[in-house]
Formats: sequence, structure tokens, C-alpha cells
Amino acid sequence: MAMEVLSIATLKARVQTAMPSLRSIEGAASLEQALASGARVSPAAFIIPLAEKSGVNQLATSAVQQRITASFAVVLSVRDYGDARGDAAISHDLSPLRVALLEALMGFAPGSNWDAITHAGGTLLQIKNGNLFWQDKFMTETHRRSL
Repeated sequence: MAMEVLSIATLKARVQTAMPSLRSIEGAASLEQALASGARVSPAAFIIPLAEKSGVNQLATSAVQQRITASFAVVLSVRDYGDARGDAAISHDLSPLRVALLEALMGFAPGSNWDAITHAGGTLLQIKNGNLFWQDKFMTETHRRSL
């Protein structure tokens, strides 16, 4: 079993194929700028690695085998149409985008050694500068082994 880390490029390709209405799919550096000053285009997605947790060694030898849980987020950005509460953006743009995102990622195995992706929750990040930002968190697992 080869050592692997979760491929953000694989996730980006999956989202891009399943969600052609997205005008942009970017990474963490772009999200920081978008949260500060507004997204350049809408709708947009930002795919961000969040954490990786390693389980205990499952072998009683000098070799190591661990269960790895990797989590990542996809932040969706939509225009809020001048509605301070964001109701229009949520019902008009965000809801269908979230459905497409969940359908694209839940159950998808991002590599031959990775389990199917599961949804771990979602939250509103902010409504600011004419943009609404929503984050969905996902998880997947694999094993790593060294001899």
C-alpha cells in the first residue's frame, strides 16, 4: 500500500465536472481574500484541506499501520442580491448548489485507497460585501502502512 495524502486536485476535478455552473473553483489563499473583500465571481467554490487525524498503530511489530481520517471543506460563495439577511441568495442560488455539491462528493472515493466521502456538516461563514459564504465539511479515510 503506497503512502497517499488526499488530493485536492482530484476533488476540484470532481466538483468542476459535476457543477459546471460554478464560475470559479479556487483554494485557501483565494478564500481568505474573498472573505475579506468579496468573491471575484459568483457562484464560486473554494476547496480547502482542514485536518488529518492518525489513529493508533494497528500492528504489534516495528511496522506501522494507521487509519487516517482526512477532512476538507468546500466553501460556496453566492451573491446576496442586496438582501442583508441573505434570504434570496440562500433560496435562489445556494440551495441548488449545495444539492449538486452533496451529490458530487458524498459516496465518491477520491482514490483507490480512500473510502467514500461522507458529509460532516455545514455552516454559514458570513454575509459580507455582497457575498454569502457557506461551508460544507467532508471526511474520508484511508490506511497508511510502513514496513
